[in-house]
Amino acid sequence: MELFHRTVADPERADRLAIAIDGRGAFRRFKDVLGRWPGEIERWYAFSEERQRGGLAPGSLGLATAWSHLLAATLSAHEAGSVP
Repeated sequence: MELFHRTVADPERADRLAIAIDGRGAFRRFKDVLGRWPGEIERWYAFSEERQRGGLAPGSLGLATAWSHLLAATLSAHEAGSVP
């Protein structure tokens, strides 16, 4: 959960997930919060499955996070009309 929330491109969502994973009952809160966003919960299941198979090394998350943030920034700029 800690690794996954760092890959969430939307800063507000990432903050909500970070708060959810703090303390007792973290997994339930994490899934409750994540359930608000169908695309993110599907991404969580895929992420979790890949981690269980050993396919994602913790060091590779820096690149995934960078790409997620770049994508979010590009989409925001496009929606704002600053990208043709």
